[in-house]
Amino acid sequence: MADILIVEDDPLVRHAFLTLLKAEGHDVVAVPSAEAAVKSAGQRAPALVLLDVGLPGTDGIECAGLLRQLKLQAPIIFLTAHGGPEFVARAIRHDPYAYLVKPIVGGQLIPLVHTALHAAEVGRAREDKLLGALADSREISAAVGMLAERHRWSIDEAFSALRVMARSESRRVIDVANEVIARLR
Repeated sequence: MADILIVEDDPLVRHAFLTLLKAEGHDVVAVPSAEAAVKSAGQRAPALVLLDVGLPGTDGIECAGLLRQLKLQAPIIFLTAHGGPEFVARAIRHDPYAYLVKPIVGGQLIPLVHTALHAAEVGRAREDKLLGALADSREISAAVGMLAERHRWSIDEAFSALRVMARSESRRVIDVANEVIARLR
């Protein structure tokens, strides 16, 4: 299952969440402070963070900012006794997935955890697909540029020629583009 970081200063609540999430099969680390959360996140890169807002010292919202500075992309679910508009305005700057107002029961927490983890997985898959498409686009552009230069064609003519080659061989444009690059280098 997922690697989850719980940041909660109340030892009873921290232990209850730890027990509940471990029973669901997750790998869970529970820490009492923002400082410990930043250290743990830097070492483990959790898939999800449950973050109490009312931490002593550095509060949970400031902690979320520190976690984002680490480039942590994991969803953050704020746990708070405060659900007012000022909290929401401060919290929203750190792109939280959600927030739960205490007291929290397992029936609230578990579905939200599973939903957040699923949403993060879908987001990563979309990002990977977009990065793949961007890489393909660069390769296709390079092949088009090489064809245009080699044959003194316009970019449009070179791209059309690449598409015709791919269609005539029932192949993907990216595969033909990679062959063109290899051949013309």
